[in-house]
Amino acid sequence: MYIVTLHMFQMSILLLFENFDTLKYSEINEILQLSDDHFQKQINSLVDCKLLLLDGDVSKLIKLFQLAFTFLTILLIQYLKNVKLNMNFSNKRTKLCITSAVLKDTPQEIEQSINSVEIDREAFLQATIIRIMKMRKTLVHNKLIIEIISQSKSFLPSTGFINRSIKILIDKGYLECSPNLPVEYNYVA
Repeated sequence: MYIVTLHMFQMSILLLFENFDTLKYSEINEILQLSDDHFQKQINSLVDCKLLLLDGDVSKLIKLFQLAFTFLTILLIQYLKNVKLNMNFSNKRTKLCITSAVLKDTPQEIEQSINSVEIDREAFLQATIIRIMKMRKTLVHNKLIIEIISQSKSFLPSTGFINRSIKILIDKGYLECSPNLPVEYNYVA
């Protein structure tokens, strides 16, 4: 008896084998409807720990192609042979953790999530500036920055980031520079 720690999608893949000993790679992907990259990570983690097996010759071909051509590897797996549940699985350990293999993000995914966070923070900061200026109507630059920082609890924005957001709001027509003082802003209703 083993205690196995899995991600939800890995468990979903294994549950598909409750009624079948073998399934086609494309059938599993069709049922789960995951993106190719995400699905590939899930299947690879289960194959690497030997809970699932790829049909004999294909697994050797895939090992060779993985070194050189990732795209060809995906095509080979999708259109050749079946994925089997390893009925003869054995391991020295009784507790297994398979989740670690899936956690690695590609540099592209990391960059995409950083960009997403940056966009969300920019929208949050602009909304905070508008909320403050709606309440105060007129405010000096330094006091506005202090107020923004005090209201930003989720992250600490840099002054450069705040200044960029203020300039964007001036360009959009939500704020204007005061004609009396160049460092004072007025809210435009």
